[in-house]
Amino acid sequence: MTPRIAIIGGGGHARVVVDLARALGRTIVGIFDDRPGQQGQSVDGCPVVGTLMDLVGRPRDDFEAVVAIGANDVRLRVASECPTKWATLVHPAATVSPSATLGHGTLVMAGAVVQPGTTLGDHVVVNTRASVDHDGVVADGVHIAPGATVCGGVHIGDGALVGAGAVLLPGARVGAWAVVGAGAVVRDEVPAAETWVGVPAKRRVV
Repeated sequence: MTPRIAIIGGGGHARVVVDLARALGRTIVGIFDDRPGQQGQSVDGCPVVGTLMDLVGRPRDDFEAVVAIGANDVRLRVASECPTKWATLVHPAATVSPSATLGHGTLVMAGAVVQPGTTLGDHVVVNTRASVDHDGVVADGVHIAPGATVCGGVHIGDGALVGAGAVLLPGARVGAWAVVGAGAVVRDEVPAAETWVGVPAKRRVV
């Protein structure tokens, strides 16, 4: 029997995750969100039924869970605080090579493509129409935003964000917790914890 799904987080990103779970025919236990204003609310007809502590208190063989939080640091923190079984979900309208490796809690959204030899870590989001080409390495907690193109042999470090419509050219490297701005084109390397924008991408100086 296919395990039911518990969804952590009730914001806008949760709407996409609810749709993903339903597209896979998975029964949703409910949404769990620590924000007081979310209690008693619903996301596209899926009720917020409790907090993270309520989820932790449930029998672990009753469900799998996913973290539907777009912010990478929060998503990884919540995942580290919640001892549960994580579901890896791939939308039926996505294309994932059989030789790709997907970590625990990773989500591949509608229209996304993950090509041969690619490794996605835990709690990665490959969002709508994003693509990751052959032999890429995408570390834990990365978010590849809608429409982004990650070419072959690219390495992306923990918690990095690749903005909507950005392009990472073959062999590029993005350091941990770096941000590649929307529409940017990265030719070589983005150092850890820096934000790069533009075409070609350059460091943003605040």
